[in-house]
Amino acid sequence: MKALYKFLKEKSIPYVFIIMFSLILLPRNIKSLAIALFSVTILIHAVIKKNKINWRFFLINSSVYIFIIGTLLYSHDTRQASLKLQTMLSLFLFPLVFSLISKENYTKIYNHKEKFLQVYIYSVLLFNLIIFIGYCINDLAFFNVIKHYVIIVNERLHKYNIHPIYLSIHLCISLIFSFYLYSKKRKIITLISIVLLSFFLFILMRKGPILSLILILLYSIIFLLKRKLKIITSISLIILVVSSFLIVPKVKSKFSEILNIEKLTEKNMNSTNIRAEIYKSSLKPIKESLFLGYGIGDFNSALINSYKNKVLIRRQFNAHNQYISFLLIGGLFLLSIFLLVQFYNIRLSYANNNHLFIIICLFYLFNMMTESILERENGVIYFSFFICFFSLKNYILDNEK
Repeated sequence: MKALYKFLKEKSIPYVFIIMFSLILLPRNIKSLAIALFSVTILIHAVIKKNKINWRFFLINSSVYIFIIGTLLYSHDTRQASLKLQTMLSLFLFPLVFSLISKENYTKIYNHKEKFLQVYIYSVLLFNLIIFIGYCINDLAFFNVIKHYVIIVNERLHKYNIHPIYLSIHLCISLIFSFYLYSKKRKIITLISIVLLSFFLFILMRKGPILSLILILLYSIIFLLKRKLKIITSISLIILVVSSFLIVPKVKSKFSEILNIEKLTEKNMNSTNIRAEIYKSSLKPIKESLFLGYGIGDFNSALINSYKNKVLIRRQFNAHNQYISFLLIGGLFLLSIFLLVQFYNIRLSYANNNHLFIIICLFYLFNMMTESILERENGVIYFSFFICFFSLKNYILDNEK
């Protein structure tokens, strides 16, 4: 019993952080248990150490979820509301858990963040390699696995199924972490990781995450790199993008959709046409309840009821845009709270030279333009965890000033 008490008091926190950064390797039904283990371990440690809660951090970063709970007052579909609140619980849980971590423990963890970033990178890489090599050996030839990789990860992994967009987001964040680590120490293993991660991102070919990554790279080039590296990186990025469009038909076809938006039918159903039709349909319900929305239980049905296009009516797509979802859930009030929280965190990060937080936060904000990330567990868990992990540093430093 004494050994367990000593472990919980002195050594447990790094291990539960390792579990969180390798979460992608766990099956869907085990992920929630891992998050519970992480939360309970931090809570027990906080009780043992008599840590005080960081109220400012908790209230600011959980305010979006707290407001969403408030929309229950005018939601009618309580079952749907309950399901959505469960899915989005990470927006409340992680701010609470991180607010209980002491300055001493967080500093120890954050000072070794490179190791945790490596755990995440290698976990994402291992997840993809096991799937890809496994199917190459057992079922399909190399090029057939490439051709069907989107279907494999989305439909054939059972408890490990993951939507290609969310796997692409994992790959992009792994690439961001890899670039960060390579800028600190130029190791060949990091370079190999970048090549392999780029390969898997390339065969998934999801426009939203890739465009978001390009925007983040441009931000890094303009604001973070030194002049010599700016020139080299800019030229390399231009060559890579142009050559991809010219050499690979799939890339050209995917991205040319953006410039050729058509009325959605069964024959021309692609992600760009679908989103354009959804966004157009969403205008009516947004205008009808602009300030408060429809509540967490009714927002999706309000959107679906506005559909006039036969394809949308049959498929019943969600908003595929987090900002539209926020407007439908809680109107301009909820959207304003979300944007103000992110702006506040970015401002604090800029003041404390916390560029890694700014990059991760902006990457997610860009992706939210084309995906309702906070309505899927594979999106909201990692968004909330990373935002809390990288932003707590700002609040601790700000308190010291």
